[in-house]
Amino acid sequence: MSEPIGDGGDARVILVEDDPLLAKNQKLQLNRAGFSCEIHGSGEDALAAINRGALPHVIVLDMLMPGIGGLETLKRIRRFEPGLPVIVVSGQDKVSTAIETIREGAYDYLIKPVSEQSLTATVRHAVSQRQVSLELTRLRREVRRAYTFDRLIGRSASMHKVFKLIERTLTNDIAVLILGESGTGKELVARAIHYNGQRAAGARNRTRRRVEDDQGRCPPRVRNPAKPGERGEGEPVPRGSLLPDQRVPDLAAAAA
Repeated sequence: MSEPIGDGGDARVILVEDDPLLAKNQKLQLNRAGFSCEIHGSGEDALAAINRGALPHVIVLDMLMPGIGGLETLKRIRRFEPGLPVIVVSGQDKVSTAIETIREGAYDYLIKPVSEQSLTATVRHAVSQRQVSLELTRLRREVRRAYTFDRLIGRSASMHKVFKLIERTLTNDIAVLILGESGTGKELVARAIHYNGQRAAGARNRTRRRVEDDQGRCPPRVRNPAKPGERGEGEPVPRGSLLPDQRVPDLAAAAA
């Protein structure tokens, strides 16, 4: 995975171009914009470099090259690291070629000759997106670590039974309702189930008021239900979890 850009650090760019003069010129342009640039003359050389060490933040890839060519190089990069932005540069202005390249996962498609402003601006945007993606991955990893089973403490027979029930829910697409007295760790159990299983795709944290609003149980003056045709906050999140931050069993009584 690409390393985050530290304070004052340069974003790393791999430039794949078989024309030495053009590659040198583009490297100078990227260096002036503050990027660290590494040149490779073929798709094979670039793929070998990626496999040997740390990934760059962005790849600028020529479309027409000897050997495996730009499109095949793009496909292999995407298989290796789907989140790595690849900017394809080509002398072909065919719409069909551009569409195929974007469908294969290219971040952008630039037509030669590419101005310095266009090249550096596109690389800068791609680097920004990559940084957001890396930060999101880091935060997700930290959240998962925060809600591992290690946070659930207990050696009694009852706790072992709880652990076994939790493990059963991780690989089964079933609804789970967690009940218990206040302070017994229901939230820890809920988040352990969510972040260690298939439900980590999405979550909703909602207050009792928001749940009441969705169900139409608040007085008209404070109710804020979903508009016709919109999904309510209490509707199931596909492959996710609904985690109310207050107890809700008494909603039916409140509606009476």
